[in-house]
Order: sequence, then C-alpha cells, then structure tokens
Amino acid sequence: MTWTIATGLLIFFGPDSLPKPVVVAAFVLELVGWVTSVVIDIPIQVSLSKDGWSTANVERLIATDRWSRQLPALLSCALFVWMLFTLLQR
Repeated sequence: MTWTIATGLLIFFGPDSLPKPVVVAAFVLELVGWVTSVVIDIPIQVSLSKDGWSTANVERLIATDRWSRQLPALLSCALFVWMLFTLLQR
C-alpha cells in the first residue's frame, strides 16, 4: 500500500524529468493488483476459510494471482527501473 501511495504522490510531486504518463501507468498497474485482490482473490480466500480446502479454488487462486497481481507488479517494477535510469542519465 505504501508503494502505491508513493507512486500516487509521484504523479503530483515527482520531478519534471519523469514523464507523467509513465508514472500514471505504473500507478494504474498497482491499482490493478489492489482491485483484483479485492474482487477476485479475497472472495476465494474467504471461501477457502469458510468451506475448507478446495483444490479447484486453490488452483484458481494461484492462476489469478499470476496474471492479475504478479504481472502488473512486474510491469510496474520495470517502469520504475526505466524511470530510475532516466533520472540517473540526466
């Protein structure tokens, strides 16, 4: 959560040398992770807690975690690495 807040602050208070669309893209990617956690992952986890072990739910949780949380986080990280190199080159 702190990472997302910091990214949001970069949109408004970041250095002018950082392209705002790239910072906004990183922020949106982070929000995708949060939204899918609330909409997809947490209901599956609640179901597992309430109903017990379900192989189908665990497999669904693992599959959705890869595309809905890990991929956006990896892309956001790549954008931040690019932004860091951009700042260091100036």
